[in-house]
Amino acid sequence: MPTGPGSGVRLVLDTNTALSGLLWGGMPGRLIDAAIAGHIERAASVPLLAELHGVLSRESTPANSRGVA
Repeated sequence: MPTGPGSGVRLVLDTNTALSGLLWGGMPGRLIDAAIAGHIERAASVPLLAELHGVLSRESTPANSRGVA
C-alpha cells in the first residue's frame, strides 16, 4: 500500500496514543516518526490538539520533565 502525501493514508492519533509515542516510543512513536518523515499524512482537529496541549501542560505529566511540552 502506498504511503505519504496524496496516498490516502492519514494518521490520526488520540491523545493517549500521541502522548505514549512522544514519551515512550514503541509503535505509537514509530507512527509519529513516519508522519514526521512524510511517509504518512497527518490529520488532526482543533479539539484533539487542544486536549493534547492541555495534557502536556499539566505539571504532573512526565512530559514536563522530558522537555516534550
